[in-house]
Amino acid sequence: MARLVDERTQQLQAPSTALVTKHAEDPKQDIANERKRASFSSQELCYFLNGGKEKVERRAQFAEVLSKTSWASKEQQYFHTREEEYVHNLRCSLGIWQKITSEKLTMDDGLMMRTLADSPGGLELHIGMFMPTIMSQGDAEQQAKWLPPCLSLQIIGTYAQTELGHGTFVRGLETTATYDPATQEFIMHSPTLTSTKWWPGGMGKTATHAMVMARLILKGRDHGPHAFVVQLRSLTDHMPMPGVSVRDIGPKFGYGGVDNGYMRLDHVRIPRANMMMRSSKVTPDGSYVPPPPANSKASYATMLFVRADIVRNSGGVLSKAVTIATRYAAVRRQTAPGPGQRELQVLDYQNVANTLLGLIGSAYACWFMGQNMQERYQRFETDRDKGVFDDLPELHALSSGLKATCTALTADGIEAARRTCGGHGYSQLSGLPRLFASYVQNVTWEGDNNVLYLQVGWVMV
Repeated sequence: MARLVDERTQQLQAPSTALVTKHAEDPKQDIANERKRASFSSQELCYFLNGGKEKVERRAQFAEVLSKTSWASKEQQYFHTREEEYVHNLRCSLGIWQKITSEKLTMDDGLMMRTLADSPGGLELHIGMFMPTIMSQGDAEQQAKWLPPCLSLQIIGTYAQTELGHGTFVRGLETTATYDPATQEFIMHSPTLTSTKWWPGGMGKTATHAMVMARLILKGRDHGPHAFVVQLRSLTDHMPMPGVSVRDIGPKFGYGGVDNGYMRLDHVRIPRANMMMRSSKVTPDGSYVPPPPANSKASYATMLFVRADIVRNSGGVLSKAVTIATRYAAVRRQTAPGPGQRELQVLDYQNVANTLLGLIGSAYACWFMGQNMQERYQRFETDRDKGVFDDLPELHALSSGLKATCTALTADGIEAARRTCGGHGYSQLSGLPRLFASYVQNVTWEGDNNVLYLQVGWVMV
């Protein structure tokens, strides 16, 4: 309700108000004027970047649908406790999944909705690593067994590679899978404190199964890391299975909706068929059948897939940050060049313009390189199905270098964009702190950037 002010007070204030508003500008008009100055069609550029008019329109339709649901609402996203964020984001993930299945939508539709909702939760690694590992490393029989319950969410998986003591150095993993030919089972075990699986997303509360990377031990011989499906929790009451210790690791720097967890295995037995056997195999009597020499690194296919996906996503994340910062710089004015003159738009200051233009260029570079990286990985999958692995070494080097470069550009770029927003960039409501806190993990996971730079340098030399 407007406050009633007496006429004399209004008359006294009127000259002061006129003095201030004489040079005031309407922020809405400022940004409208900036958009009019474009020398190209932003709509056509949008179509080009997003795969055409049809996809852009479909994205708009999904945005409209999601805006009307409670589970995709973003109204409280900056006010949630950690537990509330976990529950909300899991509801969102399940809402999208139910929509896909009930309306028979495509996985591309689902990915589009996940991107729009931007509420990462307990299903991230189920979708992003558990199922892709089954598809890339499981044989036909294993895919037929595991994928249907994955798609119906009867089981929810995560990917357990990183340990408390080992991350980038995969060959140093300490979790073991020792084969018992008498029972045709693997004994999964965490022999040291540092062999504790640490960080898998979804493991803390959500997952029922894990794709565990463990060192395959046959007749006392170490055959290196291989992938095994291990059940973590009962499908009846969701309690940990015998011999499995699994919990949430607690609060993190960001990414609060994802329940990262830890796991220890105490002589847990699993069937022989739970080892992914598309490439390498273990026979019932305990003999090892290695992959073809050209495909000796096939077990790293999941990591290549994830790195390609990280490169693809980097451009989109950086574009969010630079869009927020550029719009702010267009509507915020600061300091008049002389008495009686209008204050300048922050965007017109050279240091701000140089920062933002550089970030815009980096966002485009990451965007297009991400598309190229995805195309290269898809070609690798086609060749792999034909038994051709000639491009694997180059793809590994390229994905390593681009993962490190694009994530560094994006993480540093978000912070640079935030700083151009001054004090307002420090507010959670700007979107920038949350964006940075959730994204900066990418410079570490799936290969520490410093190590990846060194790997690429070694290949080049």
